[in-house]
Amino acid sequence: MFRILIVSISTIFFIPSTREDKTEFTSIEEVFPLHWKTNIGNVSFRENLLLTPDEIIIGSNGERYMDYNITDQKAGVYKINRKNGKIKKHFGNEVIGDMDVNGLLLYDNKLYYSNDNEELICTTPEGKLIWIKPTSGDIEHEPVLLKHNGMNMIVFATETGEVRAIEPEKGKTIWTYYTPDFKGWRPTDNRMIFKVKSYFSNTYNFYTKPIIKDLNGDGTNDLIYHCRSGELYAINGSNGKLLWKNDKIFFYHIEMIPDTKKNSSLLAIGMIKEFMNETNYKSYIMKLKNNGDYNIIQDFSNNNTIGLNFYVNGNETLINTDTHLFTFSNNKLSDSSDRKFMVNKLNDWGGYNYELNINHSDMLFANKSFHYKDYGPCLINLVQRNLDDYQSGFIEIITLKNKQIVERLKLPGSSEMQPKIEDINQDGKLDLLINCSDNNLYCYSIGKTVN
Repeated sequence: MFRILIVSISTIFFIPSTREDKTEFTSIEEVFPLHWKTNIGNVSFRENLLLTPDEIIIGSNGERYMDYNITDQKAGVYKINRKNGKIKKHFGNEVIGDMDVNGLLLYDNKLYYSNDNEELICTTPEGKLIWIKPTSGDIEHEPVLLKHNGMNMIVFATETGEVRAIEPEKGKTIWTYYTPDFKGWRPTDNRMIFKVKSYFSNTYNFYTKPIIKDLNGDGTNDLIYHCRSGELYAINGSNGKLLWKNDKIFFYHIEMIPDTKKNSSLLAIGMIKEFMNETNYKSYIMKLKNNGDYNIIQDFSNNNTIGLNFYVNGNETLINTDTHLFTFSNNKLSDSSDRKFMVNKLNDWGGYNYELNINHSDMLFANKSFHYKDYGPCLINLVQRNLDDYQSGFIEIITLKNKQIVERLKLPGSSEMQPKIEDINQDGKLDLLINCSDNNLYCYSIGKTVN
């Protein structure tokens, strides 16, 4: 989607550093050998790659996340050979339009995905079109599958504020929910006027995959959407009715975590106005109830750069900020480690020394842990950009035993994709799959035998 204002602002304020004493870490390829790399464009943090026995299926945002042109042939869906990284198929990349793909659902031998051209698409796994449906706005996350009274439904939500359930075979609508402030396209509206208007706009109502949980005990899973503006919407999976909305708190992040007493519970970090003072805020970690109410566990760091995901390790949940790693366990939050990386630098323009924390916000934990050297189980954390070298990102390797960073490794570029740890090339050993801003998807060997 064309975002002229955002592009203009970023162009004005971003001036690349010319300093030669940038912070350097060991290159990742010096530690983890490269199996293969393949050029597919940029992969969003919202993308969920699919692994078949022989292939990786993954969506791409193409050469740019923000499409200020109307063509980007790198965007779309890729099928990639797991063993050698060769592209076997590239589809969903029509000539005209914003074809960025941010999520995939493979169900009943059909592939469901959406793009930033306001379309929901159903194809065969080989890319043959089965049907295509216009939507009320961009769909920025993977569609999800729900079951109600023995019937399967595919549910998706748009940036403009619509949640829709469809039947998988022909895409017929089962139910729809619109937020009160919905301003997107409806089936009775002029589609061309909407397309022109949306080309110059940017909305963030429903942006990430919902949490799936049966909130009302009717046997059908419901959906909790975390909006970019901080509020939560809970939608009844049976009929699309609003169960509740929580807009009293600005939620940074919410996630399902294991709970021995209730099977699962909702853990959230949010910012609350204190003492009815509009300018006085404080952050808390809290447990959410099924009805949208919450219990405050304790104060949280005043640092507002919360990572994009939590990592559940047994009865522990790890929470990241740009300065500290926290552990939540047994309803207690502890400051596990100081993970600031401060450097003293000479200012590019003013000529004076200054102190810089190079950790960028919006960090991402990998999907699983692995054994590294003699440190035992370790976790990879992605720092999307090195603030001392803005064109590059790096990963941190963190021991799960004492939550300390034991290594920082430089990536070939900045990155937004959640690091994926699996046996990608099927040699019986774990690999690390990650995409970088040079448009390449990289597969590195971690070198430990798969359990």
